[in-house]
Amino acid sequence: MNDPKTFIDNQTWPFRVEFLRNENQKHDFDKGVLNTHHGPMLSLAGEIGELTPHYRDLQYYYGSYVFSFRLVRPFRLEFWTEDRGDKRILKMQLSSYVAPSFYKIWNWGQNIFWNRFGKWMNKNIKKRNS
Repeated sequence: MNDPKTFIDNQTWPFRVEFLRNENQKHDFDKGVLNTHHGPMLSLAGEIGELTPHYRDLQYYYGSYVFSFRLVRPFRLEFWTEDRGDKRILKMQLSSYVAPSFYKIWNWGQNIFWNRFGKWMNKNIKKRNS
């Protein structure tokens, strides 16, 4: 989860993920590294915040949106990991301002997307370990 290639290499066209570090940052995945996910009806620009071995924080800038600025404005994406024996459990939270009229549709779509994300992550991990 702390390797930009995880997101860049497997991105579906026409969407794209980019990371930009400055000369003071030693790694592509470091506090303060700029990040953007963009594509049709999607603009999520932000900055990597706190990073620990079991936590990652990405704070999106004002102006980030999904579908429309009036419908969904994400402001924070957080990941937590927990080791349980031979397994690592990943939990995430996407915090967003959502128009009340769009909430049920957004919630339904998020359940589908993040369920697929978990399956994709497991597949990606198995591929790298083989």
